Amino acid sequence: MNRSTCILIGALLAGTGVALGALGAHGLEDSFAKPESPAWWETGVRYQVWHALALLALAGFATRPGRVVPLLLVVGTLGFSGSLYALALGASGSLWGPVTPIGGSLLLIGWLTLVARAVRGEFRAAPRVGEPS
Repeated sequence: MNRSTCILIGALLAGTGVALGALGAHGLEDSFAKPESPAWWETGVRYQVWHALALLALAGFATRPGRVVPLLLVVGTLGFSGSLYALALGASGSLWGPVTPIGGSLLLIGWLTLVARAVRGEFRAAPRVGEPS
């Protein structure tokens, strides 16, 4: 995934996260399925926005963000947050319930993969012209 794609997806996730947060706070009071639904919705929004910011940060500091970490963060966010939104609105827990931990696991794997890349030194700044490498 190139930097522009990371920025595009990060911006889309952040913008929709803001919209979903506002919708949950001001428009879905009568649509929530259970007393805990607003908390599920808020958790979904929080994770979506944080991982959108992570994609934007990755695009900002990595000249080559790679494919694996951004993909894990995007798919993990969609699975984790998306399943919480669905559950909050009354979707079947037997269908959507297992998606939440799978999405969360993908997020964790994405973060661990980013740690491994950093440990390998993949994000060191390139030497400037005339500087020893």
